[in-house]
Amino acid sequence: MKSNSPFQQNSCAKARKEFKAGYMNRTNKTPEENLAEYNAEKNEFHCNKDTNFKMKLRPSGDDDIPHTDKQIRKAKKEKKKES
Repeated sequence: MKSNSPFQQNSCAKARKEFKAGYMNRTNKTPEENLAEYNAEKNEFHCNKDTNFKMKLRPSGDDDIPHTDKQIRKAKKEKKKES
C-alpha cells in the first residue's frame, strides 16, 4: 500500500535505492546477474513505518511464500487484539 506521506515515500525510496545498490555493487557476479537476482528477490522485502523505513524481509508462512502487506497488517491487528 502506498502512503500519501512524502516523508515515507522519500525514506522508502532511499531505502530501496540503497538495497539495490547492495546487489549491484557486488563484484563476484556480473552486473546482469546482480540485476536478475535483485529483480527476483526484491518482492521478498518491504519498507514502511513499522520497519523504521528500512528494507526488511517479509514474514512468510510454512510454504515459504512472503506475506502481502494486507496479510502483515491483519496479523499485526490480531496480535494487538490478543494483548
